[in-house]
Amino acid sequence: MRPYGPPLPTRQWPIWLRYLATIVLFGLVLLLQTVWDEAAQFPFLFFFSNIILCAVLFNRGAWVLATALAAGALAFFALKPEYAFSPRGVLDWIGWLIFVVVALTSGGMIELLHRTLDDLNRANQALAAAEQQKALLLQEFAHRTRNDFMQLIGVVKLEEMAARENPYMQERLRAIADRIQVFSRLQNRLSLSQERAVVQIGDFIADLCRDLQSSLAGLRPVKVEAHADARPVPEPAAVAVGLIVNELVTNALKHAFPDNRPGKVEVSFSACDSGECILCVEDDGVGISDAQASGEAQQGLGQRLIRSLVHQLQGRFEIGRRRHGGGTIATVHFPAE
Repeated sequence: MRPYGPPLPTRQWPIWLRYLATIVLFGLVLLLQTVWDEAAQFPFLFFFSNIILCAVLFNRGAWVLATALAAGALAFFALKPEYAFSPRGVLDWIGWLIFVVVALTSGGMIELLHRTLDDLNRANQALAAAEQQKALLLQEFAHRTRNDFMQLIGVVKLEEMAARENPYMQERLRAIADRIQVFSRLQNRLSLSQERAVVQIGDFIADLCRDLQSSLAGLRPVKVEAHADARPVPEPAAVAVGLIVNELVTNALKHAFPDNRPGKVEVSFSACDSGECILCVEDDGVGISDAQASGEAQQGLGQRLIRSLVHQLQGRFEIGRRRHGGGTIATVHFPAE
């Protein structure tokens, strides 16, 4: 983000070179006034244009020098009598004085504008450096946090292996490891946007579905597909969405396809024009019972976790049977912001 460019190269010249260039430009204008009769009819215009040019190209007094040279040349060549500084009429001196005042005022305003633009350029560079520093800090934080999550997952996996004689405990520990994996995956997609941490939800959901396909489906004839819009989502909402996807897909892979039944789990995420995000997880498995569809069945830990996360998103959760082809469909609606 650099809306203001660097200063003109001519403003970085050594002071003697800027003054020399000012004198050369003044000489060219004076030569033009001498050899071109029509230019001699408008001496103030050409000298004033030269002062403005020097104020734009140079700084640190170049335009003051151009004004002094122009004032002397006008007094000596343009005003009557010519080629002499002898006393003239009051109107001639008033016109000459107005020219000097306007020239100095214009040059000073251009110089002030240059300094303002230089200050804005330096401030912009400082902001760009600060943004880069924030991005580096966030990247380092994400890297360290991801390593911590991986170590934590490793510890949970060891505890799972140690609980071989307790299948229920093994399943609980495996579920905990999967949930921690969601946080680890989210750190890979963390970035900064408008002073807040966001996650590209499309890539995040796609990566998460690939992990679940690999870890849970394995060699079973069940495919997990993701169709998610490329949309930046604030980190807290992305955490909730990731955990919901993890719970719903895990539940589908565990219960919707018994006896090595083939099938497919589809995860979709989209944002509609009304400002609402829609997360949908559906499968073509055996479906859910009437009690589960009506909400009368006792909710397990996964269902309670999902509803708690939906509440954090200030959304609503719906689950039921698919209308065509059997299976289950679960939908979460929540505000985009």
